[in-house]
Amino acid sequence: MLHEVVHTIGRSMADTLACQMPRPVRDRFSPALHSVAHCCDAMLTNPGASPYGAEHVGISIADRVVAGEAIIIFADAHPRRGLASASVYIDAIVAAAIESQRGQTRSARALEAARRISRAVNTSAEHCPPAEVRQRHLIELAGRTLDAAALDRLRLMSGCVPLVAIVGDTRATGATRGQFFHSVTQMPGRWLGTAAPAGAA
Repeated sequence: MLHEVVHTIGRSMADTLACQMPRPVRDRFSPALHSVAHCCDAMLTNPGASPYGAEHVGISIADRVVAGEAIIIFADAHPRRGLASASVYIDAIVAAAIESQRGQTRSARALEAARRISRAVNTSAEHCPPAEVRQRHLIELAGRTLDAAALDRLRLMSGCVPLVAIVGDTRATGATRGQFFHSVTQMPGRWLGTAAPAGAA
């Protein structure tokens, strides 16, 4: 993949996660880190990934993020469970974080949300939950994963596209089972403003 030979935007995003991990853990999360990089490069910042149409010519998915929104990416360390992403309102993530303080432990609820996301990714189109449900699962995961410092950073971001990248291990066994790592960063904005509906979040 491109990010393996060139220092792409996606590679920069994955690096923010990788630097939090000791080497043995990084090896276990390698598929998830590659998924984050691929998602940024091939989908979010690639104009060719947008639907065709006069209003979408030359616009990347990140260009359509509006003020008050962030992009969430979740990638599973299980090599066959894939990734999911969506643009969501930052306020919804904050509300989910407040709600997550009640009931079960946050780590157990994060694992539960991550497994729902991974199941949806691997479900056939006719049985896949609606987009709003998949989006809600990502919001729940972010709310149960981000700490207070990450939430504060997210709320203070302006004039950019905030990215919440989360990787987690949903496998039933293994040394990293149930572990999650997150990063709240801004996508390098050299492409922003090149299209009429480009957002400033």
